[in-house]
Parts: sequence; C-alpha cells; structure tokens
Amino acid sequence: MSSSSGVLRFLGLMVFSTSVVYGHGDNWKLVFHAVSGNGKSVLHARNTMSPAVCTTDSGCLPLKFNLDNWRDNVTHLRSPLIDKWKSLNIVKIRVTFGGQGNIFAFLEFDGSGSDKLNWFSKSRLLHGSWSDLKTSNTTYFSIKG
Repeated sequence: MSSSSGVLRFLGLMVFSTSVVYGHGDNWKLVFHAVSGNGKSVLHARNTMSPAVCTTDSGCLPLKFNLDNWRDNVTHLRSPLIDKWKSLNIVKIRVTFGGQGNIFAFLEFDGSGSDKLNWFSKSRLLHGSWSDLKTSNTTYFSIKG
C-alpha cells in the first residue's frame, strides 16, 4: 500500500471499524484506523500528533504498515502523514466502514486543496454507499461533528 495520495480506513476486531485513506484507483495509503468498542476517543486519537518513534503500541501507524495482517487490533492508529497533509498532494480521500476484513460502506471525497480538517464535508463528497446523502438535509457533516 504505497501512494503519493491516501485514504483513511478503519478496520478492526469489533463489528464496525472505520478507515481513512487517500489516493485513487487501487493505490490508496492508510492514514487513520479507528475501532469501535475499545472505550477510547476517536477524535482524541485523530487529533494527537504522532510520536517521534512511530509504533502501533503508541497508537501510531508506521508508514509501511499493512493492516491486512493486523485485523485483530483494538487500537486506533494514526499516521504521521496527517501532520503533513498539505504537502501530500491529495486527490481523493476514502472513508470505509467495515469489520473482520469486510467493507460494508464507504464515502469518497475530493481531497484537492484540502487540509486535515476540511476534507470531510458535504461539499467535497463525490460519492458513497448512500446515494441520497449529498442531497439530504444533515444537521452536522464535519470532522468536528
């Protein structure tokens, strides 16, 4: 999984997990992985800067990490790439929802000119599993909620 652009993906041991990746086609880069039911704040994990030494034990997602070989985790993982978002030349961002190796739903966003917060917006939504989401009234549609 290597790319000049990426997607955030969430997968994990629990029934539902979410991942965020950026990229395009079959070339996506995992930048965030959240797992439901672990009692830890996804927002806190997402907003905490990556440590100097990046290991999965510290909640950091190493650059060449392969999530496919680590599906039984119960830890949110955040890539240091999030801290370099503006310099990554991101084209598209995909959020997937799944569990136990399966993807149940997804959202895909236009990542051009985005930053690490504004990419998750209704105006940037390209398509996803919910065909009416773009035209439906929503109370909140942002990373901050």
